[in-house]
Amino acid sequence: MLVVDSFEPAEICRKLNEFVSAITGPTWGRIVGHLRRVGHWEYEGTGEAP
Repeated sequence: MLVVDSFEPAEICRKLNEFVSAITGPTWGRIVGHLRRVGHWEYEGTGEAP
């Protein structure tokens, strides 16, 4: 769930982009594992969680 004080699409997009861009890992599977822990969306069920 994403909770915001006000609905400003450009700011929400910028913050999400910053957050996702900062995620790193030695493999794509590790990155997907982190994304799956913090956000349940289309990545749910892809790959193996480390």
